[in-house]
Amino acid sequence: RYERGLRPLPGGAGEPRGPRAMPGERLSGGIPPQPIPERDARRELEQALAEMDGQRKVDRPIGAQRPPSERVKAHRPMSVFAFGVSRKRLEQAVRELGVPVNVARDLDEADAVVTLRNYYKRKPAALRDAESNGVPIYVLKTNTTLQMENMLASLFDLEADPQEAALRETAEAIGLVQASGRPVELAPQNAYVRRLQHQLAERNALMSRSRGSEPNRRVELIPEDGRPWR
Repeated sequence: RYERGLRPLPGGAGEPRGPRAMPGERLSGGIPPQPIPERDARRELEQALAEMDGQRKVDRPIGAQRPPSERVKAHRPMSVFAFGVSRKRLEQAVRELGVPVNVARDLDEADAVVTLRNYYKRKPAALRDAESNGVPIYVLKTNTTLQMENMLASLFDLEADPQEAALRETAEAIGLVQASGRPVELAPQNAYVRRLQHQLAERNALMSRSRGSEPNRRVELIPEDGRPWR
């Protein structure tokens, strides 16, 4: 049944892992992601993060540029080619993390390639050539800024707050549901994070429900009318 707002949920945690795939949400349907509407999702996310940290003030708004860490500065600049993923979102992810990455316009200039799972499975000539030339290929589940940030964080050994990442995933997914009218299934989380995800959904006029069993229990965001998309 559909759930609105807070629900008493069992505990547990889960992190999906798959070969070559970056962690992140799973989107049902498969349409191209749409821009996040300018609603209150970001503000609600900051409030949720404040609650998560014991009601302390959030020092940096979500989306503010982060200064490069000393570890990032130690890395040499690299060029990444976006094959089948949003170049604009990849550039945004680079700015968010402050990493020394140039988004290449030509595959021949790239030190690495980032693509989507469905493209990698089809193995077009460009990806085959990249692999044969020893260029590493990073495969994302979905074409979202969060997925790209996770990929870049892994490249530069950046520490990530898993709870913050989960709530940022929720804020982005809220925008996708509002723009497309399709449900979005989030990555598995523990009971506390799922409660915050349900709360964010309710505050943005969406329905939500928890699916699956521990440790893979996860939240699905559903359009307000609750009708399944076809």
